[in-house]
Amino acid sequence: MSCLADEVIAAWLDGELVEDERSLAIEHASACDACRELVGAVFDSERVPVTIGRYEIVGTIGGGGMGVVLRGRDPVLDRSVAIKLARAGVDDQAQMLREAQALA
Repeated sequence: MSCLADEVIAAWLDGELVEDERSLAIEHASACDACRELVGAVFDSERVPVTIGRYEIVGTIGGGGMGVVLRGRDPVLDRSVAIKLARAGVDDQAQMLREAQALA
């Protein structure tokens, strides 16, 4: 079974999955280390707020072919940020650089 699609993970984190979809996502995450780690980090109630480096994760924005985009906050600069997590196995640094340049 392949990993959960980024859109499914984003919808799950936003509480937008219907019961059957959520059950399938839970079943997959329970058997997949990569998905369990990603989803668990965001849902982990013992780690409030959930952080990646200095950034606080406050939600999801969406997903695409290369990964999932999280809504974050930079407490040092007191501003909102978008954090893109590449899908496991994606190693296209040139594409990531082009996207960053387009956004800049």
